[in-house]
Amino acid sequence: MKKILAILIIILVALFLYISLNDVGNKKDSALKQQTNKQTTDSELVKAEEENPPEIPDIYDFSKLTIDYKLKPVKLNLPDSLKLSNSQINISAIIPSRVRLCDLFLLVNNKKRDMFYRASSGRYVFKNVSLNKGRNEIEIFYRIKTKRSKSGSSIVIRE
Repeated sequence: MKKILAILIIILVALFLYISLNDVGNKKDSALKQQTNKQTTDSELVKAEEENPPEIPDIYDFSKLTIDYKLKPVKLNLPDSLKLSNSQINISAIIPSRVRLCDLFLLVNNKKRDMFYRASSGRYVFKNVSLNKGRNEIEIFYRIKTKRSKSGSSIVIRE
């Protein structure tokens, strides 16, 4: 009986210490949140934007992206070669499973036409893609940081 009572007292003391330490940690977290959530003035926001301008490239340079053959390629819904009389086409691409937060690019004749930012595995449709008369080389790949997947490609000939 004394052993059971001693074990219960030890458990209660440990529980009390755990609760009191968590309350101290939560108070520190809430104090930090209050400091970071203070309102900034318009002049502070303008100053911050001037110091850190956004880095948006004028032209995408795909030559710096190295092909990572460990990344599974994108699958297209198009055959290797296709003839059409339409001036536009819908192209669906499937990003393989377990791929997260990548940028999916659509190139037509080696020029970027469209893309999906921060895409994950699944099916994506590029709607109403304009085609040039004659031969159109369709290429789709995804990028994760500085690595890119092997391309899925097709040739569409518009008559």
